[in-house]
Amino acid sequence: MAVWVHIADVSAYVRPDSPLDREARRRGTSVYVPGTVEPMLPTQLSGDACSLVAGRDRPAVTAEIELRGAQVTKAAFYRS
Repeated sequence: MAVWVHIADVSAYVRPDSPLDREARRRGTSVYVPGTVEPMLPTQLSGDACSLVAGRDRPAVTAEIELRGAQVTKAAFYRS
């Protein structure tokens, strides 16, 4: 079985070791609970520019993962 995972590439908006990058690393991830979210990035980025939106070109990173049961047999990662 193959699984493809696409995630927004925020590197165009977040420079390495900038205050924004340090805060995002401190948070680690966005936290979702019913009815609300605490985003890893400011809402202006996480809710628009750094979100994958149908029909709109966005920089992304793709992971192609091949599985045999629960075992990963092959993985490839690239900008998309």
